[in-house]
Amino acid sequence: MSRLEKFIIENINVNGVSFKERDVEDFLEFWVDIEKNCKPFLKELKKNNPTQALLLRGEQQRGKFITTTPRTDRRPKDTPYEWHVTFDEYFNNEFGWNARSEGLFCTGRYDTASGYGDSVYIIFPIGRYKYIWSENISDLYTKIEDGGYEYMGPDDELMDQWQNEYDDEYIEGGGNGGWYYDGVDYGLNYDDQEDAIKSILDVITNDIQYEKNDLEDILDRNDKDEMEEYGSSKSGTGKEYIEDRISEIDSDIDDTRNNITNKIEWEPDINFDQYMEERKENIENENISDYMYYNAVERICEGEYYSNVKLIDALVQKNGPEIMVKCKKYYAIRNDYKELILHALLKGAIDPRQMSFDFGSKRRK
Repeated sequence: MSRLEKFIIENINVNGVSFKERDVEDFLEFWVDIEKNCKPFLKELKKNNPTQALLLRGEQQRGKFITTTPRTDRRPKDTPYEWHVTFDEYFNNEFGWNARSEGLFCTGRYDTASGYGDSVYIIFPIGRYKYIWSENISDLYTKIEDGGYEYMGPDDELMDQWQNEYDDEYIEGGGNGGWYYDGVDYGLNYDDQEDAIKSILDVITNDIQYEKNDLEDILDRNDKDEMEEYGSSKSGTGKEYIEDRISEIDSDIDDTRNNITNKIEWEPDINFDQYMEERKENIENENISDYMYYNAVERICEGEYYSNVKLIDALVQKNGPEIMVKCKKYYAIRNDYKELILHALLKGAIDPRQMSFDFGSKRRK
């Protein structure tokens, strides 16, 4: 037996592509499950599909035939998270599901799929499925970058909201800051400025307040001996000196109060710019509808006419648009078996070995 004859017998030819008989047997066994469990998808795939386009996805190689469950909490590799969750909200509002988190990212173009893994697989959603696509967007992250949207910040309405929230938390008694006088932090975060002034005044005038209290106590007790003793030690007559000294202390306290009132300042723990940066970093914990990102997302998506119908149109687009597919599970067959898949789609699960062996026997005659 010649090498050619041996090759013909041991290999099966389908549309010019040779497959080992064992691989064909494995494929046919797998295809039975696809025909049984992927009827809605196969029906759409076979309808008006003259170019025999298939749903492709780039993945890390995991075998020839795969049955797997897609993630429902996908996090983006490149797309900024605030954009990711905002697109999810938009698609949920428009189509009823979080396409960026729940979607299986596919395309109809081999070159596009091959850029996302070391193997390209042909995808068959199991049971009911949904999809979203736009003929103008092959990669949404690239669209954001090219459009300069990545650098857009909060809009005026959000800025007002953030400013109000910042003021409530950090401005004069918001609890996140302190009162300063002459550059000194007195560790006070009173809601009311007058309370802060009084506390600072008490600290600064503590000694003379103590002295005033002693002098008033002497007057209240009308202790003449102590008055005379106090007055002589201060080079003055007792009672008159004490009264003058109390007036002097009151004047000093009033002057100090006025000085504090004019110079006291509230220092928040962080300024508004720092507050905005924190809010942006914590954006996943915010109500995303409050962000201008949603307005930008609306402009992007509505301008690009996202659709959830006409899958075949999506598959045959030359630019290979990304197709976000939602399904509970899916089958994946490595693209090496494309001709077997096309044969099965065209003829059903008829064993292609019949054709190959007939062809081989004719060649041997």
